[in-house]
Amino acid sequence: MANIFLGNDTSLGHAGCKAVMKSLFNVLNDHRIIKIHKVGDNFDIKNIKKCDAVIVNGEGTIHHNKRAGNILMEILKTGQQLGKKTILINSVFQQEPLFYPEVLKNLDYFAVREILSQENARKCGGNPELLLDSSADIINRKGKVFGNCKEQIVKGKTFPGLPHSKIIDQLTEYSITITLKNQIFGNIIATLKTAKLYITGQHHGVYCAGLAGIPFVCLPGNTHKIEGIIKWSGLPIKVCTTVEKIREQIKWALKHKEIYNNFHKFLINGKVFDKNKLEEILKK
Repeated sequence: MANIFLGNDTSLGHAGCKAVMKSLFNVLNDHRIIKIHKVGDNFDIKNIKKCDAVIVNGEGTIHHNKRAGNILMEILKTGQQLGKKTILINSVFQQEPLFYPEVLKNLDYFAVREILSQENARKCGGNPELLLDSSADIINRKGKVFGNCKEQIVKGKTFPGLPHSKIIDQLTEYSITITLKNQIFGNIIATLKTAKLYITGQHHGVYCAGLAGIPFVCLPGNTHKIEGIIKWSGLPIKVCTTVEKIREQIKWALKHKEIYNNFHKFLINGKVFDKNKLEEILKK
């Protein structure tokens, strides 16, 4: 049993964040978590001194030189200086090279969630494995239907403060909204299975639609994570930034449901960070 410092707990976030942490806590349940660091908080070196391994959930945090992401890199750097195993998993990575090259080079394990983050991390000195977001863990896929959106086109949300953030609101012909806030990930998947199509600007919204196996139309988020997962899938799904493009893409998506069936297969057949991978790293 290893003593673990767990960095970047996002449990207080939306359904996707909660699903990520449910998966990670399940992976870690054979070990002793001596400190849980919350997203955006500072850290105390004494907790890192007590651990055997530092595990950081990168999630959507390490991008554009943001403070919260830099804190995570400093946690890993401190762990390396103290001779601890350092593991960065489930991460977006979007930084100007060179960004913490020595930390990336000295990680015991590094995994990102899509191909654009992998490309960027390599430019910064890392060599991450590609794994799906931990929300796609099989333990998060079952749920109960709520509300009534049977055969309906359903709207989600976008990341606030972006130039296109309010575009979805302009699609007034669609009245049903399902968001990731105050919901359970599996319940969203179960409900979207009954829908016709989902419009979303959230990375975990794309995952919900993909795991539900329905067509979706997506807008970009605050990082390249949506574009990255689509590029990794190799499928011709467009990311839209105008109302006109969204409407065009809705028509296209409904005519090409086989594309979204293939995206569903890509997700359900993919791998997430799991117990076997953790044990393999800890034994090295």
